[in-house]
Amino acid sequence: MIKMIKKILSKPIIVAPKSNVVIEDESNLNDIITQNRATLKGFSKWLTREDWQNAYYWYGVPEEIFSLLDLEIGDEVVYTDLMAYYAKQFRNVHYLELGVSVGKNFMQLANFFQNSVLTGFDIENINPTIREYFSSGIQQTWKTKKGSLRKELSYFNTYSYKTNTVNYLAGDIWDEESWKRLKGSKFNIIFSDALHDPNALLWEYEMIKKYDLLADEFMFFWDDLNNGLDDSFKLIAADLIKRKIIVDTNVFLIKINGWLGKNYPIKHDVGILSTFNLK
Repeated sequence: MIKMIKKILSKPIIVAPKSNVVIEDESNLNDIITQNRATLKGFSKWLTREDWQNAYYWYGVPEEIFSLLDLEIGDEVVYTDLMAYYAKQFRNVHYLELGVSVGKNFMQLANFFQNSVLTGFDIENINPTIREYFSSGIQQTWKTKKGSLRKELSYFNTYSYKTNTVNYLAGDIWDEESWKRLKGSKFNIIFSDALHDPNALLWEYEMIKKYDLLADEFMFFWDDLNNGLDDSFKLIAADLIKRKIIVDTNVFLIKINGWLGKNYPIKHDVGILSTFNLK
C-alpha cells in the first residue's frame, strides 16, 4: 500500500517550501499567546505517573521529558498559537488532531475556539486529566485491528465542552476501521503529530483522501518533520498541487517551538499546507 502511495505521489513536481510565515497582526498573536498560556496555567498536573506507566505508548511522552510536562512554556510563539492565529479564516472550526498525547495542544485550542468541533485521534485512551473537563457523551466501540499495540476495544466518544463539541477517537492510526468512524466529517484544520514515521504520514494522507475528510478550505500542519518525514510532507504537497487544491506558494517548512515551549532546547520542524495565503 505505501509503495503504491509513493508511486502515485512521486510525480515530477518540485516543492520548495518557504521557511517563514507572515504575521500581519502581532497584537492579535500576542493576545492569543496570553490566552493560551492562561489555559495551561489552569492545569497543575497534566499526567500522573500511574497513568503514564499504564499507557500503551506513554502518551507519547518519553521518560526524559516527563518532568517537563508541568513547567511553564514561556511567551515565545509555539505552533498552537500559530494554528489559533490562522484559524480566523474560518467562521467555525472543524479540527482534527492526530496524536493527542496528554492534550496540552488540544486543550488550548478547545478553550480558544468557540462553536466548533474538535476531534482527537490517538492510540491511547483519553488522558483522565482532560477527560474530567468534558460532559458525559455518546460512545461507539469496535474491535481493534489484530496485532495492534492497542489491546482493548477502540472507541469514538462525543462530549460537550463549553460551546464546542469534542470527539475522542481511541484507536490505532494504522487501523482503517478507526478512520471509517470519521467518514462524513470535513476538517478545515488538521494537525498530524502521531507516528513520526515517513510511511505513517503517507498512510494518514491516503486515509484522509479516501474518506474525503478535507474541507474545501483548510490548513494542514505536521510536527517533527525530520529524519525523512519532510520527504513525505513534500510528496503530499506535490499531490495537492497537482490536483490544484493548493498552490506552491502556500507550502511552508518552518522552525518553531512545540508544546513544551522554552523547555525543549530544539525548535520543531513544522510543515504547513494551506488553501489560502497565511497572513
